[in-house]
Amino acid sequence: TVDDAMLDKAVNGVLDSILKDGMTKTEKIKAIYDYVFEHVLYTGTSDKTDWKAEAYRGLTSGVGDCFTFYSTTYALLSKIDCQVLSVERLNGRTQHFWCLVNLGTGWYHFDACNVGPEHLRCFMKTSEELVKYSEQYWRFDKTLYPALETRPYVWQS
Repeated sequence: TVDDAMLDKAVNGVLDSILKDGMTKTEKIKAIYDYVFEHVLYTGTSDKTDWKAEAYRGLTSGVGDCFTFYSTTYALLSKIDCQVLSVERLNGRTQHFWCLVNLGTGWYHFDACNVGPEHLRCFMKTSEELVKYSEQYWRFDKTLYPALETRPYVWQS
């Protein structure tokens, strides 16, 4: 079992290594995205009953499936100045999980899983941008979430 203190220690260790003084919110979330995308190896398995344990596994062992990527991302994003929501794919052949993120400029898709359609880097993407790659992969119940931004994300430095 992973308790909050164990998870906080792992999260803070990673954030201390990837975030620098003076970084903007966008630079911070990009550093988080890049870290998870590059440091978690997709193995196709996870314990989907405990997001904290999977976040800890992603941070300390660097292995898991999309739920691990999502959990690791969620744990890291929750420690910086942004809004983050959890999303689960709707009506898929398999489960898929990712985040929605709002930095004050609207809600965008944020999925650091590195095995999605065409290995797309899903960093601050609109739903319209994602449909070009897959109509199914990021399908979700839009009625459960705030309206997503329709304009492509503009880098805020």
